[in-house]
Amino acid sequence: MVTEISDIGLWVNPADTPLGTEFPDANCCRSVADEESGVVIYWYYNLTGNGFWMMGIGYWLVEQEQGFTGYFDCNGPVIQLPLEYGSSWSVTFTSYGFGGEISSVTDADFTVDAWGTITDFMGTFACLRLQQFSESTEYDDGEPGEVSTEWMYQWMVPGYGGIVLIDSQQNEPEEYFTIGNFSRLVDLSEAVLPDLPMVIPTKITMGTAFPNPFNPSTQIPVELASPAELLIQAYDLSGRRVATLADGSYGAGEQLFQFEGKELASGIYLVRATVPGQAALTQKVLLVR
Repeated sequence: MVTEISDIGLWVNPADTPLGTEFPDANCCRSVADEESGVVIYWYYNLTGNGFWMMGIGYWLVEQEQGFTGYFDCNGPVIQLPLEYGSSWSVTFTSYGFGGEISSVTDADFTVDAWGTITDFMGTFACLRLQQFSESTEYDDGEPGEVSTEWMYQWMVPGYGGIVLIDSQQNEPEEYFTIGNFSRLVDLSEAVLPDLPMVIPTKITMGTAFPNPFNPSTQIPVELASPAELLIQAYDLSGRRVATLADGSYGAGEQLFQFEGKELASGIYLVRATVPGQAALTQKVLLVR
């Protein structure tokens, strides 16, 4: 995919911008300069412990040394924090034009619908995918008019924010669209957005216990694709927990965990391994006296 438009955006202190006093609650700002037209566009945000909020937009005419602002009234954040696989939320944005009149109202539904890795020429990154479905109503002289819908996906990477964005054509009926607009981060050379708290699940695999059957102990190989909180416990067939093999933070790679059966009766036991955000893995082992 090829994008025909590129820009250089800088994350700056809102107080250092010529329109920053219009947004006293903003604590971060992204600026994009259009050298051809002599306009700098400022997007103002408020990053709090529970979300990333849109505040407004400003257009600064460099030569004229004057600017115009528009505001967003949002009943929720555009990114809910911490960002975590499976979370979802809804937000209504009311946009106000430069004269203070309503220009549009957008109802947006967000879902963190996938996790994994994304690879491009910058490297391979662990990521979450953020899906957004929006229904927007345009206003003309205070009256509601045309309604349009749109699907959007962002691939979110810790320390970078969104590095890839794909959004559909207007009024695309299906979430799996094939025609839309594509943009991506191609370089990171200046200031960056403060790190967004994100919880990315890790892939876990469990190898075959050996020996199995065993007496009196067996080893369970477990591999993590990235560092994670790992819990491994053993149960008898009645559901009673008989041992905890692991409970804590572990690094990436394969590790061996020992299940000791000295004090247990002969029989079948279930070894269960879990990490946050992923279904548990279970296998049977047989203790034979």
